[in-house]
Amino acid sequence: MTTPHERRPGAADVDVRPLPIPSHTGPGAWHSVGTVPDSGATAITWEFSDASRPGVLYYGAQNTECLSVLLGVDTPHNWRTPEFDQQTPEPFRLTSFNGVEAGTARVFAGSIFGQTGPVDFGSGILGAELRIHPHEEFVFVIDQSYAHALLAITGDLFLEDISLKPETMGFVQEGTKTLHVINAGEETALAVLLGGNVD
Repeated sequence: MTTPHERRPGAADVDVRPLPIPSHTGPGAWHSVGTVPDSGATAITWEFSDASRPGVLYYGAQNTECLSVLLGVDTPHNWRTPEFDQQTPEPFRLTSFNGVEAGTARVFAGSIFGQTGPVDFGSGILGAELRIHPHEEFVFVIDQSYAHALLAITGDLFLEDISLKPETMGFVQEGTKTLHVINAGEETALAVLLGGNVD
């Protein structure tokens, strides 16, 4: 896979923003990214996997001393997110256009790719870590009622043929049926996919 030179017909519009994503500006019920959320939202910390450690979901704002991201989730009315120490979702394969493994993923919130996260956050959200092999791409079906965002951590990532530099997020509005992700680089790319219902 090479770097896209032009956008595919029908590619979704992507709004690219740098971290941090402040309160009340995340996709759907994702309240914030990379900053402590306001009251009325739940803070969680996702610690990224690597060759020697699994990805770990922590309750609250945690200094894990490893690569991680702080996320805020809006708390639905009359709902209290269950407190937990930590959870380690199982990894699974992502499949490319040609049927080979494009990478791995871990779902830590909501449901996508036929997998469900370990904690019930009581709202229409999804969150997953993506590790995409060099020069691989894949397209996947998403919930059209959700807004989505891809947070680039490392690698030469493209969302809907739009380049995402590390520590930027590409936002896609609700109504989109599929997302197309490319790693055009020589190294494995690391990203977080977030999605949330838009009322």
